[in-house]
Amino acid sequence: MPVFARGLRRRSIPALVAVLCALGLPWPAGASPAPRAVVAAGAVPGLPQQGLPQRDWAQRDLAQRDLPARGPTAGQGPRAGFVLPVPPPAVVLTPFRPPAVKWGAGHRGVDLAAAAARPIVAAADGVVAFAGTVVDRGVVSVSHSPALRTTYEPVTPKVRAGQRVRAGEVIGLLVAGHPSCAPRDCLHWGARIGADSYIDPMALITGLRIRLKPWDGEPG
Repeated sequence: MPVFARGLRRRSIPALVAVLCALGLPWPAGASPAPRAVVAAGAVPGLPQQGLPQRDWAQRDLAQRDLPARGPTAGQGPRAGFVLPVPPPAVVLTPFRPPAVKWGAGHRGVDLAAAAARPIVAAADGVVAFAGTVVDRGVVSVSHSPALRTTYEPVTPKVRAGQRVRAGEVIGLLVAGHPSCAPRDCLHWGARIGADSYIDPMALITGLRIRLKPWDGEPG
């Protein structure tokens, strides 16, 4: 490799790391994992020790984009009313796997089965922190409080940064081809507290019907 190409690569890697860390996104497959701490939801002040009630996802659709939005108040913890970002039942293809050590490999989120082009909804009220492309995939990130943020990928964003959204409001359409779920399609849903502490997003919701792979049915 020419010297100038090696130099460009060295300069581009820190920039990529900075972008992924700022958005709370998983490190690309095949690369060294970005350093992240992972904690249980119950260990974080302000988070409920148990999940929150499930809402009727079927009542939410694209028409809800016209409803007035309610964002979180500064200083509050997560708001009540967390919902699945995909229609229930939740089919978990890859569960949350916290690394044994801070620098270790793990799965910092869950992969939920869903059909390509399916509407993806916000898990709770909040403000869109990011909506765009990171590396080669569409990503939406929503801040629900000063500390809690959730991410959704790969999606075609249907919202913009700074927009207030409600729990169950459509924020994007699922894009096929997430590599960790092949040959199936899935949504990678992540949640983190602060800058570097990932939690299991499924811990935010109770009363779910959950299926773990293998599962022969089609997602709803």
